[in-house]
Amino acid sequence: MNKKITLLFTLLAFALSSSAQISFDINEYEDLNLDYDRFDFDKKYVVTNNARNADDTTFIWKVTSVDRQDGWDYTVCSGLVCVPNPEGEYEYTIPVGVSDTFKLGFTTINTAGSGNMTLMVWSKKNPMIRDSIKLSIVTRDRVSVDASSKTKFIAYPNPAKDFVTIKLANGGSETVKVYDILGNLHISKAVSSGDKLDVSKLSKGVYVLRIEGSLSYSQVIHKQ
Repeated sequence: MNKKITLLFTLLAFALSSSAQISFDINEYEDLNLDYDRFDFDKKYVVTNNARNADDTTFIWKVTSVDRQDGWDYTVCSGLVCVPNPEGEYEYTIPVGVSDTFKLGFTTINTAGSGNMTLMVWSKKNPMIRDSIKLSIVTRDRVSVDASSKTKFIAYPNPAKDFVTIKLANGGSETVKVYDILGNLHISKAVSSGDKLDVSKLSKGVYVLRIEGSLSYSQVIHKQ
């Protein structure tokens, strides 16, 4: 009797694993020595639907644990859809035999600290079939950077509606880039100290103004 029960569970497990498989190319990634002056970090994972059942194309993903520095945000991208600070469960469709990407990321915004995030993906038809990915990062202060040099520019008003004025600490001119919290570049423009930067076409939300060079400098602004 016990042999029959064991055989039954073995066949059931085989049937489930044959009909629905979701797998990532890697399961864990860590970088414990990032410069704190970057405003975000993300890692791409490749996921593949290896199911044999042609109807097994809907999956659920959920952030099962996240631990991050105060002030940091976290983001999950499935395919082209990105969700900041996701809570709960999200459906995700991927055809059988197709590979797509997930991205896990933290918006660190010039703050030293650490972040850990784990995400689980499972088949909606067969929840026992699942896989997970994990991201761990640590950002460290650059002791070689003098504190007074960290304010190379200021942008005001903040919050901003149509324009922000850029004041460069040492005058001259620089190229200012504007990113959203997902790291997408929206504006790149050369400005001189005192120039106004047009942000009227940006959607409401949080953005990062950044001057990049041998050292990088950033300021967070809120667009109204």
